[in-house]
Amino acid sequence: FFAIETSSPRLQKLIRKNLNLEKASQVIKAAVEAGIYSTGYFMIGFPTETYEEACATVKFAVTSSLHRALFFNPKPFAGTELAKMVNDNLPDKNDFFDPQKSNYCRDSINISGMPDKELQMIFRNVYMRFYLNPKRILRIMILMLRHPEVFTLKRIAGMFFYAFLPMGQKN
Repeated sequence: FFAIETSSPRLQKLIRKNLNLEKASQVIKAAVEAGIYSTGYFMIGFPTETYEEACATVKFAVTSSLHRALFFNPKPFAGTELAKMVNDNLPDKNDFFDPQKSNYCRDSINISGMPDKELQMIFRNVYMRFYLNPKRILRIMILMLRHPEVFTLKRIAGMFFYAFLPMGQKN
Protein backbone atom coordinates (compact mmCIF):
# COMPACT_ATOMS: atom_id res chain seq x y z
CA PHE A 1 0.00 0.00 0.00
CA PHE A 2 1.29 3.43 -0.94
CA ALA A 3 -0.28 6.51 0.66
CA ILE A 4 0.68 9.17 -1.87
CA GLU A 5 -2.27 11.47 -1.07
CA THR A 6 -1.23 14.35 -3.37
CA SER A 7 1.45 14.97 -5.97
CA SER A 8 1.41 18.73 -5.41
CA PRO A 9 4.60 19.93 -3.65
CA ARG A 10 2.66 22.86 -2.18
CA LEU A 11 -0.04 20.61 -0.74
CA GLN A 12 2.58 18.12 0.47
CA LYS A 13 3.99 20.95 2.60
CA LEU A 14 0.52 22.06 3.72
CA ILE A 15 -0.35 18.58 5.02
CA ARG A 16 3.20 17.96 6.27
CA LYS A 17 3.60 14.87 4.08
CA ASN A 18 6.93 15.80 2.44
CA LEU A 19 6.96 12.69 0.26
CA ASN A 20 9.69 12.36 -2.34
CA LEU A 21 7.47 11.65 -5.35
CA GLU A 22 10.30 10.51 -7.60
CA LYS A 23 11.40 7.97 -5.01
CA ALA A 24 7.77 6.90 -4.47
CA SER A 25 7.42 6.28 -8.22
CA GLN A 26 10.58 4.19 -8.22
CA VAL A 27 9.46 2.14 -5.22
CA ILE A 28 6.03 1.54 -6.77
CA LYS A 29 7.65 0.42 -10.02
CA ALA A 30 10.06 -1.89 -8.17
CA ALA A 31 7.21 -3.43 -6.17
CA VAL A 32 5.15 -4.07 -9.31
CA GLU A 33 8.16 -5.52 -11.15
CA ALA A 34 8.69 -7.86 -8.18
CA GLY A 35 5.13 -9.12 -8.66
CA ILE A 36 3.68 -7.35 -5.63
CA TYR A 37 0.06 -6.29 -6.04
CA SER A 38 0.27 -2.56 -5.35
CA THR A 39 -2.43 -0.14 -4.24
CA GLY A 40 -2.18 3.64 -4.00
CA TYR A 41 -4.25 5.96 -1.85
CA PHE A 42 -4.90 9.49 -3.05
CA MET A 43 -6.84 12.46 -1.72
CA ILE A 44 -8.31 15.13 -3.95
CA GLY A 45 -9.85 18.31 -2.58
CA PHE A 46 -7.46 19.55 0.11
CA PRO A 47 -7.99 23.12 1.39
CA THR A 48 -6.97 25.61 -1.34
CA GLU A 49 -6.24 22.79 -3.84
CA THR A 50 -6.57 23.97 -7.42
CA TYR A 51 -7.91 22.10 -10.43
CA GLU A 52 -4.37 21.91 -11.83
CA GLU A 53 -3.03 20.38 -8.61
CA ALA A 54 -5.84 17.82 -8.55
CA CYS A 55 -5.17 16.94 -12.20
CA ALA A 56 -1.48 16.47 -11.39
CA THR A 57 -2.40 13.98 -8.65
CA VAL A 58 -4.68 12.12 -11.07
CA LYS A 59 -1.89 12.09 -13.67
CA PHE A 60 0.57 10.70 -11.09
CA ALA A 61 -1.84 7.85 -10.31
CA VAL A 62 -2.78 7.12 -13.92
CA THR A 63 0.83 7.08 -15.15
CA SER A 64 2.06 5.01 -12.20
CA SER A 65 2.53 1.24 -12.26
CA LEU A 66 -0.04 0.75 -9.50
CA HIS A 67 -2.51 -2.08 -9.95
CA ARG A 68 -5.16 -0.38 -7.87
CA ALA A 69 -5.89 3.15 -6.68
CA LEU A 70 -8.43 4.61 -4.32
CA PHE A 71 -9.32 8.29 -4.38
CA PHE A 72 -10.83 10.04 -1.41
CA ASN A 73 -12.14 13.49 -0.61
CA PRO A 74 -10.55 14.84 2.61
CA LYS A 75 -13.05 15.04 5.45
CA PRO A 76 -12.48 17.84 8.01
CA PHE A 77 -13.64 16.21 11.24
CA ALA A 78 -14.14 18.83 13.97
CA GLY A 79 -11.08 19.23 16.17
CA THR A 80 -8.60 17.85 13.62
CA GLU A 81 -5.65 19.58 11.98
CA LEU A 82 -7.53 19.44 8.67
CA ALA A 83 -10.51 21.24 10.22
CA LYS A 84 -8.12 23.92 11.51
CA MET A 85 -6.65 24.28 8.00
CA VAL A 86 -10.13 24.74 6.56
CA ASN A 87 -10.99 27.32 9.20
CA ASP A 88 -7.71 29.21 8.63
CA ASN A 89 -7.77 29.11 4.82
CA LEU A 90 -11.45 28.90 3.93
CA PRO A 91 -13.52 30.26 6.82
CA ASP A 92 -16.67 30.28 4.67
CA LYS A 93 -16.35 26.47 4.26
CA ASN A 94 -16.04 25.45 7.89
CA ASP A 95 -19.03 23.09 7.63
CA PHE A 96 -17.19 20.21 9.26
CA PHE A 97 -17.96 16.65 8.29
CA ASP A 98 -20.44 15.09 10.72
CA PRO A 99 -19.95 11.30 10.88
CA GLN A 100 -23.33 10.90 12.58
CA LYS A 101 -25.21 12.38 9.63
CA SER A 102 -23.05 11.36 6.69
CA ASN A 103 -21.67 8.38 4.81
CA TYR A 104 -17.87 8.70 4.89
CA CYS A 105 -17.31 6.99 1.54
CA ARG A 106 -20.12 8.58 -0.44
CA ASP A 107 -20.64 12.08 0.97
CA SER A 108 -18.15 14.87 0.59
CA ILE A 109 -17.61 18.47 1.51
CA ASN A 110 -15.77 20.64 -0.98
CA ILE A 111 -13.00 22.30 1.02
CA SER A 112 -10.79 22.82 -2.02
CA GLY A 113 -10.15 25.95 -4.04
CA MET A 114 -12.22 24.48 -6.90
CA PRO A 115 -15.86 25.02 -7.74
CA ASP A 116 -18.07 22.02 -6.85
CA LYS A 117 -18.59 21.10 -10.51
CA GLU A 118 -14.85 20.84 -11.17
CA LEU A 119 -14.27 18.64 -8.15
CA GLN A 120 -17.24 16.44 -9.06
CA MET A 121 -15.95 16.10 -12.63
CA ILE A 122 -12.55 14.94 -11.40
CA PHE A 123 -14.12 12.27 -9.19
CA ARG A 124 -16.48 11.17 -11.98
CA ASN A 125 -13.59 10.59 -14.37
CA VAL A 126 -10.65 9.49 -12.24
CA TYR A 127 -11.61 5.84 -11.80
CA MET A 128 -12.35 5.34 -15.50
CA ARG A 129 -9.03 6.94 -16.43
CA PHE A 130 -7.18 4.77 -13.94
CA TYR A 131 -8.83 1.38 -14.42
CA LEU A 132 -9.52 1.48 -18.14
CA ASN A 133 -5.86 2.07 -18.96
CA PRO A 134 -4.88 -0.77 -21.36
CA LYS A 135 -1.37 -1.16 -19.89
CA ARG A 136 -2.82 -1.43 -16.38
CA ILE A 137 -5.40 -4.00 -17.48
CA LEU A 138 -2.61 -6.07 -19.07
CA ARG A 139 -0.44 -5.83 -15.92
CA ILE A 140 -3.36 -6.97 -13.76
CA MET A 141 -4.17 -9.85 -16.13
CA ILE A 142 -0.55 -11.02 -16.10
CA LEU A 143 -0.50 -10.92 -12.31
CA MET A 144 -3.81 -12.81 -12.22
CA LEU A 145 -2.36 -15.57 -14.40
CA ARG A 146 0.76 -15.83 -12.25
CA HIS A 147 -1.08 -15.70 -8.91
CA PRO A 148 -4.70 -16.80 -9.43
CA GLU A 149 -5.08 -17.57 -5.72
CA VAL A 150 -4.82 -13.85 -4.91
CA PHE A 151 -7.56 -12.71 -7.25
CA THR A 152 -10.99 -13.65 -6.04
CA LEU A 153 -14.01 -12.72 -8.11
CA LYS A 154 -14.94 -10.22 -5.40
CA ARG A 155 -11.57 -8.44 -5.68
CA ILE A 156 -11.68 -8.33 -9.48
CA ALA A 157 -15.24 -7.02 -9.50
CA GLY A 158 -14.32 -4.42 -6.88
CA MET A 159 -11.42 -3.06 -8.93
CA PHE A 160 -13.56 -2.38 -11.96
CA PHE A 161 -16.67 -1.38 -9.99
CA TYR A 162 -14.86 1.82 -8.98
CA ALA A 163 -14.43 2.78 -12.62
CA PHE A 164 -18.18 3.24 -12.93
CA LEU A 165 -19.16 4.35 -9.42
CA PRO A 166 -20.28 7.99 -9.33
CA MET A 167 -18.86 9.99 -6.45
CA GLY A 168 -21.71 11.25 -4.27
CA GLN A 169 -21.77 14.90 -3.33
CA LYS A 170 -23.47 16.34 -0.31
CA ASN A 171 -25.78 19.16 -1.30
